[in-house]
Amino acid sequence: MSSTKLTVSMHDTLVNELDECFSPMDGIIAIDQMFLELPQLHPAIAPRRPQKRARRTLKVYRGRYHWYPLGFSYVQIGTTLHVLELWNWDNRADVDVVLGTREEDWEPQEHILTESELAAFHANASMTQNADKSTANSPAEDEDNSFIDW
Repeated sequence: MSSTKLTVSMHDTLVNELDECFSPMDGIIAIDQMFLELPQLHPAIAPRRPQKRARRTLKVYRGRYHWYPLGFSYVQIGTTLHVLELWNWDNRADVDVVLGTREEDWEPQEHILTESELAAFHANASMTQNADKSTANSPAEDEDNSFIDW
């Protein structure tokens, strides 16, 4: 498992929710920690050997931020960690991963968007601004291009 590079996939509505619940700089740090720190911390709790056959149920992992009472749930499918939801963390909830414990090591990472990613981002932004909240699709009904993979 250690030789495999893990990636994080997160629906754009969750990324926006994560960005909007913090101040601008904290939102950037929270998103960056989710996409960069989670793949580094997950192998410590992941099974050492892959299963010969896929199980019928997925293990749901739970994590939280060290510096803010916000938790998240995610699953591992192959080499991708799929973030499912964000939730308010309290001291009673057990978690597998804690993000933000290495803040002194944090540096902003540059991610260069391709033209297709940029076009998809602008298309989603314009649709979001024009959509009526009562008729908006749930994340499960959206197309796959609304997921952000870094």
